[in-house]
Parts: sequence; C-alpha cells; structure tokens
Amino acid sequence: MKRLWAFFMILALCSAAVAQEQPPPQDPNAPPPAEGAAPPEPAEPDQQPPAAAQPEAVPPAPATVSLGDFAMKLASGLKLQAPAAGFTPESAAWALVLKGVKVRPDLGSPLTEADAVAALSSLGYKIRTTTPSRVMTSDRVELLLETFIPPDRS
Repeated sequence: MKRLWAFFMILALCSAAVAQEQPPPQDPNAPPPAEGAAPPEPAEPDQQPPAAAQPEAVPPAPATVSLGDFAMKLASGLKLQAPAAGFTPESAAWALVLKGVKVRPDLGSPLTEADAVAALSSLGYKIRTTTPSRVMTSDRVELLLETFIPPDRS
C-alpha cells in the first residue's frame, strides 16, 4: 500500500513538472509555420524592469576652467583696464602681469590650485593649498573669486 501511495505521489510530481516544461498552447488562428522554419519563440508577457534596476541619472561633472579663463575672470574682478574689444586670455594675463600677479604662460592648460594660489598670493593674500595639482572646476573658481575678489571691491 505504501508503494502504491509513493507511486501516485511521484506520478503527481512528475506530471506537474512536465506540465511546466511544455510550451504554451499555439494560437489556433495563427498560420502554420513554414517547413524548415525555426519554431516561434514563446511569447513572454511585457515586463518593465523594476524602477530600482534602471540606472540613475548621473549629474554632469563640473566643467574645468583654463588658466586663460581664470585670468580673464580675475582681471575683470580686479577691474583692470580692458582693451576696447574686451579681455582675451592673453590681454588679461598681460594686465595681471603688469599688476604684479604671477601667471604661467600656458593659458590653455587647466587651472590648478597652485595657479590660483600663486595669483592670489601675488595680490597679497596669505593662502596655500595641500593639493596643488588638483584641477579647479568652474564652481570652485566662482567661489574662490567671490571670497577673495568680491564684486563690490573698488
């Protein structure tokens, strides 16, 4: 009797497993597949990935500032005499040099903290940096200029 009961249990489990492995029933209105054609893929229900699986939008990195751009902002902030056409990186660097501000000649290179410290030290500020090779971003340059060269400075 136990063997008979075990046989029916195994038969029930196997039939349930076989039923899960069978492909879904075909649409009776669908045209028959062509000979030699691959069998149609089983249709899966439309599933949207969970919201957590979608990649989060990464905010763009702040733009770096060139040494020439910094020279133009610093010269404008100090209200130095600009040429008739306005400051270019070269004319701003020249105006700063005439004022005694140290500016490297490579105006197209990214602005580093060492460049900013050298320029502000030339103006009499006693500042320093522990990371002189760090490249300055536009946000940090604006904060630096607002701190040391306020807009209302005469």
